[in-house]
Order: sequence, then C-alpha cells, then structure tokens
Amino acid sequence: NQSAYAYYELYNLSRDAFGQTRYRVTYTISVEDPVRPFNLVRSSFSAITKAFRREDETQVEVSFDQSGDQATTSAYFELSLEKVKPGFNRLTVRVEDLNSGQSAAKEIHFRYKK
Repeated sequence: NQSAYAYYELYNLSRDAFGQTRYRVTYTISVEDPVRPFNLVRSSFSAITKAFRREDETQVEVSFDQSGDQATTSAYFELSLEKVKPGFNRLTVRVEDLNSGQSAAKEIHFRYKK
C-alpha cells in the first residue's frame, strides 16, 4: 500500500471575463516497456510486436477540474500505487487551460518494486 506524490506548478493561466482561471489536470500511469539501445535484437523484436499489438495497454487515468483567481498556482497530489504493476511505468501529467484552450504535458518514467 505505497503511495507516490507529484508536485506541479502552473504559470500564465488565462482568466475569463470574471477574473477566474479554469483548468483541468489529468494524470495517467501506464505500463512502460523500456527499449534498451544496447540490445538491438530485443529492440527490433519489440518494435515489430508493437506494430501488431492492440493499443489497450494497462493504464490508470484520473482527471479533475480546478478554478481560481491567480494566474500562477502550485499543488501536489497523492498517487496510490495499489493497482500499479511492478516494473517500468510512466507517469504523464497534462494540464489544460480551459479558458484559452492551451495544454501542456510532462512525463516521467519510474521503476516500481513491490
């Protein structure tokens, strides 16, 4: 029952006519199969199998909307790792400014051991 924490900072959020910011934060944890450049046989085989594989990889996605009155904000959230598979995983955090329509995303790869 481990948890991980992610911290993020947002800048230049757009305000609506009432001075309010509105944005959506989405985080996704998915299984990652790292390609090791020193292992060309494995890398080539992995690329071929990915071409024919269904795109229903195991992932968990959570999204929430926020509003405020500041163009800059920071926050953190707790990630329950209860359903995360051991091995290599990827955390992607996407932020969408709902007033301007702009979005940005960052990701990090991590190895999880139970």
